[in-house]
Amino acid sequence: MKLTNLQITNINNVLGALADTKVTGAFKFKLFKTAKRFAAEAKDIIDTLDFDDNGTSLPTEGNKEILEMDQEINLEPLTEDELSELPLSISDLAVLEPIIIKGEK
Repeated sequence: MKLTNLQITNINNVLGALADTKVTGAFKFKLFKTAKRFAAEAKDIIDTLDFDDNGTSLPTEGNKEILEMDQEINLEPLTEDELSELPLSISDLAVLEPIIIKGEK
């Protein structure tokens, strides 16, 4: 699937917030693999951005270009059914929407 670098970093933030959530069954391994993949991708992206002394990304043209770039991410999408038991807000779901498919897999 094709995602922008901004989408990748935002998805990583949502998945990172779920790190301490208890998940049962085989889905926990799928979620772990997905979170691990996005953490690695997000780290590479963040390492290329310019930040101020407070750690806030600068609104530079270079940062904008980096965040708007597309990347191809090969991973198995998460399903609505798999995510239904997790404590996700509407804004979390909006961020995760590009990697969610309907129903069961």
